[in-house]
Amino acid sequence: MKTGKIILMILIVIVCICLLFHGCCYMIFNAFFNALVESDMSISEEERAQAHRPKEVFGLTTSDYRIIDERDTHQGWLGDGEYYLILDCSQNAERACSIVRKWKPLPLSQNLNRALYGEEKDGINSSYTFFSFAEEVQCPRIEHGFYRFLDRHSEAENPEDDTELFSRYSFNFSVAIYDADSNILYYYELDT
Repeated sequence: MKTGKIILMILIVIVCICLLFHGCCYMIFNAFFNALVESDMSISEEERAQAHRPKEVFGLTTSDYRIIDERDTHQGWLGDGEYYLILDCSQNAERACSIVRKWKPLPLSQNLNRALYGEEKDGINSSYTFFSFAEEVQCPRIEHGFYRFLDRHSEAENPEDDTELFSRYSFNFSVAIYDADSNILYYYELDT
């Protein structure tokens, strides 16, 4: 009987720890699972990016433009990861401009600016360090252009509204930023 109580207490402690630190437990589980299946993943990052590449980015047909760079880190059982695509739209700039003019004009909202570039308040950087978009693709802060946002989270009430972006435990969103000066499109997806 005493052993049963000890086992029950241990289980209660484990459940409490998991509830308190569910984000850490989730990351550990995901890393463990990815390590288990990684040996079966013979597909390269480039092949994964090509397979993930959307045929269309908020109205722009990707095959109409030159791909400068793309990367996809989605893998594993939960499908977490990042995808980014940079398109040179200068060859079909007129077509691209006719589409992106229907998007929101820059600057980005405060939440999107924080998510993609980080935020500094009182000299302290409060960015989410796992967001690597701006740093990874060396995306400049674009002054003239347009952007489009889509909140793909299951709890999103309005998919085009980013006000609830930081109020949940996970992120599932897509954002495209079009630089009107250089005719470059930066597209980013995050799934956690």
